[in-house]
Amino acid sequence: MHDGQVRKYTGRPYITHPMRVAGQVTLHKIATDELIAAAWLHDVVEDCNVSLGNIHDAFGPQVASAVGWLTNPSKGSHLPRAERKEWDRRHATEAPHYAQVMKLIDRLDNLWEIDPADKFATLYCKESSLLVDAIGYADTKLESEIRSRIEWIQQLKTPSGGAT
Repeated sequence: MHDGQVRKYTGRPYITHPMRVAGQVTLHKIATDELIAAAWLHDVVEDCNVSLGNIHDAFGPQVASAVGWLTNPSKGSHLPRAERKEWDRRHATEAPHYAQVMKLIDRLDNLWEIDPADKFATLYCKESSLLVDAIGYADTKLESEIRSRIEWIQQLKTPSGGAT
């Protein structure tokens, strides 16, 4: 489904991202076969012209439901970015615990790949902080890891930290 897609900052095949997310879900206490499958598929509705109906037909209702919770509802909206991300955060706060944990795993993986020198990193870190403020309680270890990663990226962006 992600055939030919690459990660923005690393140029690696895109499939490496859902592979890592699924691997982390596998190691987490929330792990079930359905949630591991959903982790593999968590970006396909947003990025691959695949519908939740397609996922339901191929993988069943539990996987489709999980992917639905992991899909940003604002995708395709023409609202300003700040409004779209607020909508996505509200969706995440209404999600079941397992989906919140998976959102945190996904966000942490994305933060590991972002280029601190890229201007977008500042905005993404701010959005990540707001997401963790909203759902970090779902897994305080992941919350701490995300906050540490954000701090590291921000330190690199300061003049004494390197990136400008």
